[in-house]
Amino acid sequence: MPPKRPLSPAPSSTTGANTDLAASALYISKTIHDRSSTFTAYFSPTAPHRKLQSHADLATATHRILAWRRPSTAQKTLTGLPTYYSGFDDDGENYAGRKLLKLLDDYKVSGAIVVARWYGGTLLGPVRFTHIETAAREAIRGYLADVDGKPTSDTMETAAAKKAKVSKEDEEGKLQERDEFVEELKKRDDSIVVLRALLDEKMGRGKETTSKAANKEINYEGMPLERLKQIDKARDNTIAFLLKKIDEVESHKGGSVDTKIDDSPGSIPNSSKSASET
Repeated sequence: MPPKRPLSPAPSSTTGANTDLAASALYISKTIHDRSSTFTAYFSPTAPHRKLQSHADLATATHRILAWRRPSTAQKTLTGLPTYYSGFDDDGENYAGRKLLKLLDDYKVSGAIVVARWYGGTLLGPVRFTHIETAAREAIRGYLADVDGKPTSDTMETAAAKKAKVSKEDEEGKLQERDEFVEELKKRDDSIVVLRALLDEKMGRGKETTSKAANKEINYEGMPLERLKQIDKARDNTIAFLLKKIDEVESHKGGSVDTKIDDSPGSIPNSSKSASET
């Protein structure tokens, strides 16, 4: 069994000493249980570190591991940023205090952290350090979540994950929309070929032009979404134009009708244009 630590001196019974601890905010972790040992962390941004270590709730603990990190009022860095004075007390758990101090540095918080361990009679091995850090991390995160709405590391990770998820879903949505445009454009191209053939038939012309246009395949899959949207609008115009000309031919019954179709990049290419230009 680890040696029982001597209890730290109890806080002074003076009013000022009691006020220091009583007036300080405390953030307490959930208790971790492992083979009869228990671990609980207390974090305070303002309580004197030795008084936090001597908190009445922790008086019976086998170990009260302590670390503190506070801004120095006397010194600043060359860039004007504050410097910190810090320290730790292993209290019989060798190396544990240094791990707590590292957490304070990593989270860039000012205050004191105490992790109390009640030894249950079974040696836990290195996993005890995991429990110590887990309890301390939870108490510190509780403080960060409570101060000015600052997010904890977990909430920041969650927000980043949500953002990545939204970005992924947005990208997947665009790909799906693009695939739908590709399929729709292929159907419209088929419709345009049929309408042109019908117009040629009603005009008494041969099918040479229609056949050449039908044989041309356009690689819509290699086009960006915005380009597909532009072509989609052009296809609408082409279909509307062909339907109008067919109606005119039927109404004139063989009269002369202008069947010239705008051969812009958005239209089905005639034999004089290559598919790569669309």
